[in-house]
Amino acid sequence: MSKVKTANHGRLSVFLFMLFVAILYGFGVYSIMDITTTFSTEINAFLAELAVFMPFIVAGLPELFLFLGIVFIITLILSYIILRIMRHFATPIILFMSFLLPFVFIGLAAVLMVFPQAMFIALILALFGFFMLIIAIWNRQRLRRSGKFVEFSAQLVLDEKALLFAPIILALYTFFAFILMGFSFLEINYMWVQYMGVDAEQLGGIVGLILEYVYLLVYFGIYYIIAAFIVSYAFDWYRKEDPSLKTAREDVRQVLAPILWFGIIRASLEMLARVVGRGTRRSMQQQRRSKDNLGAVVFFLALSLVSQVILGLFRFFTYFTLPAIVIKKKGVRDSIRDSANLVWDSWLDIMVGETGFGIAMFVFNIINLVLWGAVGFALGFFIFSENVIAGIVISFVAVMFSTIPLNIVTYPMGTAFKTFLYAYALDRRGGFSKPSRLPAELKGEFNTLVKQFESKDRKRKMPKPSF
Repeated sequence: MSKVKTANHGRLSVFLFMLFVAILYGFGVYSIMDITTTFSTEINAFLAELAVFMPFIVAGLPELFLFLGIVFIITLILSYIILRIMRHFATPIILFMSFLLPFVFIGLAAVLMVFPQAMFIALILALFGFFMLIIAIWNRQRLRRSGKFVEFSAQLVLDEKALLFAPIILALYTFFAFILMGFSFLEINYMWVQYMGVDAEQLGGIVGLILEYVYLLVYFGIYYIIAAFIVSYAFDWYRKEDPSLKTAREDVRQVLAPILWFGIIRASLEMLARVVGRGTRRSMQQQRRSKDNLGAVVFFLALSLVSQVILGLFRFFTYFTLPAIVIKKKGVRDSIRDSANLVWDSWLDIMVGETGFGIAMFVFNIINLVLWGAVGFALGFFIFSENVIAGIVISFVAVMFSTIPLNIVTYPMGTAFKTFLYAYALDRRGGFSKPSRLPAELKGEFNTLVKQFESKDRKRKMPKPSF
């Protein structure tokens, strides 16, 4: 193992978090049982109405299970096809799209210049297109490198198919957590109104915010724990080691407390931004109705801007925090500081890398939609006796569900991509002396970039901040 080994951090924090989760979800299960018992009459009435349609539902069950089985098989096949395309063609697609988009804006501007009334818009589009073109030319090597990292990420998922369970587990957890949160809200609302005589309308917003924050704390804790497994897998794979569930579990076990504290910080900032955003929308609605709430609107708009800037800076400077926690086994404060230092040194690579990854995901979203649309149309067309309308309907349904296979493969890819960038940033500091899966064609380029970085660092006029 190339990762640092230390004693477990904060066992008490982990125990308290697990106790908190048990109480929270225990109350959610109790809420489901109590609500279904309390409102059994209403539920039975609904089931009685549903029973009218049961013969039709039961009669269609074989076709439903057949359709779900076909969709599952197609999901696996298309996920594999998308991964293969990403593995071999991510770099040329990123470069092609990076240069295509500027010319699209320039071409659109040329068309609009025919109309005098659209001259100003055409000029803006042309300037924007030329600006994008200059950026693409200036960063073509970084875009190429980001494409290679996307290909690495796809190769990781192809080699380590166990990673595909991560998005499935997260999706199932999110679904059940949403149900538990909904029933918990109904239970608390019912109890307070029934036994304390509190107005439900006044209470609803407060209870909703509290429950949302509590579940957000748990969500980000679970989210980062699952992502930490991927980080461990990705880093071992990058270092030419043999990743496994056992080693990943050991890595995550040692740093559960920092991971959970990082999730608490992220959840708190996210909740703050949501509250401020809702206050802004509410004040704007009141302003439209009463025309005398301008001061509150300005205040919330300014507060919303500040909160979004803080959240954006936090996301940017903590870009490498989770990899730092898992790989270096540091606490959350030291990992945030380590991430901020690396981000400051490698911010351009991060920006270009994320742009390239975003372009790749956009293109493969389009490919995914086309594949699912075509397969859905073919299924509908041939199953329903060459009916074009049925083919269009099934195609539309297939497109609606098309994000499932793509999210299954891109979720671990996104975390692995960030881990690879972190490993690259570490290697750039150390001169690329440690083993890695970087192809030989890129190692010379990276060594050149290291020398250029060191030269620029010596000439830097703006002092590096102390994190």
